[in-house]
Amino acid sequence: LPSYKVYQLLKHYPTREVMKLFFVLAALCIGASFAEVSHEDQVRHEEMLAELCKETGIFPNPHDPEGRTFIRCELEPVELRCDDGFIFDAEKLMCVEEPKPEPVPVDMDKVDWMKVLKCPNFEDKYYRNPYDCHRFYRCYQEGHFQRIGLGQCVPSMIFDDVLETCLPAEQFKSYYGHGCEARALPDEFKPEHEHKPEPEPEPQPEPEPEPQPEPEP
Repeated sequence: LPSYKVYQLLKHYPTREVMKLFFVLAALCIGASFAEVSHEDQVRHEEMLAELCKETGIFPNPHDPEGRTFIRCELEPVELRCDDGFIFDAEKLMCVEEPKPEPVPVDMDKVDWMKVLKCPNFEDKYYRNPYDCHRFYRCYQEGHFQRIGLGQCVPSMIFDDVLETCLPAEQFKSYYGHGCEARALPDEFKPEHEHKPEPEPEPQPEPEPEPQPEPEP
């Protein structure tokens, strides 16, 4: 309802009556969502909700293995759904953001850096690898061609492309007021993506020879 309608309801009717009206509207909306469900299924669903509501409150739905719905038990039991990307937390009794799976670490030693790294100009200069803070590369000119040379610091150090040297992480942070944050390597350059074998084509059955007519005597 618009805010001014809610204000009018609160002004002219007792709060309890307004709450009853809201529950009626919620029940109508839920009933509309089950319009395509058979009457028997709807009755079983309502019986299941009533069985779960032994007391007033908000409870997880034990029949939802994904945990995206929950039961609100007040004047009548109502099943509600969390927004996309959220699941119901039984301890906090609220919808929380669904945890994302941990990213699979990339083996940087197997990355083909020659396909990833770019030289911004033809200047002979060292650059920090934007995808790995302790790696660096050198851009230089060789005849008419531009070349890239690879190098790396020890894992506990960060390459400083201003001083063009490796620095301890604490010293780097004291110089610049922050640590080094590497970018995520694009999927097309990840070793498991690059060397992923293509699926073998399914064998096709050989066509059966067509029957030839027998010669007439």
